[in-house]
Amino acid sequence: MKQDVGELERNAERIVLYAGGAGNIIGISAGRHSLLSISVKHMSYVDKPSFIKMTFIDEVIFTNQEIVIHIEDIPAREVEIAIRLYDGENVIVNEEPDEIPESNLEKTFYYVQTIFIPLLPVLIGGGILQAIIILVYNLDFFSAFTMEQTSLSTLSGMVYNYLPVMIAFSSAKYHKANPYIAVTTASILMHPLITSFISDIILEKFLGFRLLSETYSNSILPILMIVPILGYIENHFKVKLPSSLKLILKPFLLLLAGLSLGIFLFRPLMTLLGNAIVALIELLHTVALWSVPTLLGLFGPAIVVTGAHYSLFPLVIDNIEAAGFDSILGPAMIAVNFAHAGVALAVILRTKNHNFRTYSIASFVMILFGVSQPTIFGIEIMLKKPFLYAMLGGGVGGLLAGIFKLKTYLLVNPSVASLFAFQDQGNNLLKTGIVILVSFLVAFLLTWKSAFLEPIDENFQLTSPYQDEI
Repeated sequence: MKQDVGELERNAERIVLYAGGAGNIIGISAGRHSLLSISVKHMSYVDKPSFIKMTFIDEVIFTNQEIVIHIEDIPAREVEIAIRLYDGENVIVNEEPDEIPESNLEKTFYYVQTIFIPLLPVLIGGGILQAIIILVYNLDFFSAFTMEQTSLSTLSGMVYNYLPVMIAFSSAKYHKANPYIAVTTASILMHPLITSFISDIILEKFLGFRLLSETYSNSILPILMIVPILGYIENHFKVKLPSSLKLILKPFLLLLAGLSLGIFLFRPLMTLLGNAIVALIELLHTVALWSVPTLLGLFGPAIVVTGAHYSLFPLVIDNIEAAGFDSILGPAMIAVNFAHAGVALAVILRTKNHNFRTYSIASFVMILFGVSQPTIFGIEIMLKKPFLYAMLGGGVGGLLAGIFKLKTYLLVNPSVASLFAFQDQGNNLLKTGIVILVSFLVAFLLTWKSAFLEPIDENFQLTSPYQDEI
């Protein structure tokens, strides 16, 4: 049954909405007769249930970046024209869709967004668990039970310790690599014996230095670099390997390639990076003390993303043992964490997206307890500009911390629950409050005044876009 013009326009509007809005559509084409193909930037923004419920759609298929619609009784070309002419959204698409933005920075944000969107429920759940445990731990409920204290401390970070494994799976789906090979690679690289092998044999005996971090779990960059290479190799094997050998040779060679890249290339490179950061900080610490928390505050969000901040822990511990305080990491990270809080609160107040606001509220509460990952990956990287604003807020707060010569007297995750670590007989706690306020306000005001492109309400869902494929 042929639709009238008004009904066709309404259906075009619904398709645009369910596809994640005009900003999410990067290509559209009508095939012969009743097939319509829509390319999108983020499949996670697509409202799949609403598509399925549309009465004039006979069948809809969702792939990684494409929606294929079989339309009943209406030429697909008419629907395509109606979408292109839909003036409420000003849909502008290319004949040849470019799935990934052109600039390198856009590509990086797009990649990280796509990888971490499926992990948002885990980050939220793990963040809430960590926040509760941090509160219980800092309130000293189990002070008489050393074993219980240790167990709680270990449990609080357990979800994020296995983040490389989850990233491996998500990244493999993105790069069309075997997710189970990727997960196995990440899991083996995280094993303490492998870490010891890398440290004792590969690095110390052959290259002359040791790992600064005792575990692989704190570094997500290696797996983010390994999996795309595995995807490329696997696609190459599909063409080059004989069919009779694929079943045996392909998984073996992929696993061998992933482990070799991790053990012999990326893990040593991460160690070199960590060593370089520590060396630079030690130099600046002696030349211009104020510059250290400034730089760490400015680049703190990026450092946390890479996991490189764990390389600084030995230096901080040495400072506390030698001088009784740390003037490097703690002062900088208190500025960074409250800059994240400023971003989260501004988004809560500005967004019109109900689901996104709910997520942001949860992230805001968690960042107050020092759990920054949900804010970084679910808000700042999602919206792009707020990530820069968090860096600027952390940088200004870090500069103040350097000028104030702010100190922490314990190795803690800076938050409202660990302010006691900044207390002394003088005015160190007051200075901490000023740093917190300035960092928060800078990030809050910048985010509040900015025009960020947010996901529409129907398409920000805390569910995995891969759930139908598993």
